[in-house]
Amino acid sequence: MIKFENRFDEYAYRLAMFEVDPSVDSIEEGQFVTLKNGKIVLSDGTKKSFIAMGSMRNGRDQVGGVPVKKIAILHGNYVLSTDQFDPIGTYGDLTPLTVGPDAKLKPAGASDKVVAYSVTAPVDGFLRIISA
Repeated sequence: MIKFENRFDEYAYRLAMFEVDPSVDSIEEGQFVTLKNGKIVLSDGTKKSFIAMGSMRNGRDQVGGVPVKKIAILHGNYVLSTDQFDPIGTYGDLTPLTVGPDAKLKPAGASDKVVAYSVTAPVDGFLRIISA
């Protein structure tokens, strides 16, 4: 989930042109996704990744009881708080972050693709991040 009350994404583009791949069972706001054959799939950190602004949860992103087949992703500069991170990791001022195999953020290793930076340590179960 993303805390929308303290989000700043005025300079990021919301793209909602890609369908979610039928193989995807679940996406939560704040998880990272990538493209495979032109469709959205959960990221494992090995390819360029984007933060999901939508969810496949019941009651969310639904039109007339039918789930929407597309969700928005952010492309560009943003600052926001997400609960989609590995709680075991150590986070501090500008810790480089990568995407783990569960499509959630974790501290980056030396050879990992950096997708964001933590602003501070997590607060109340949310990690404040700045896009890379």
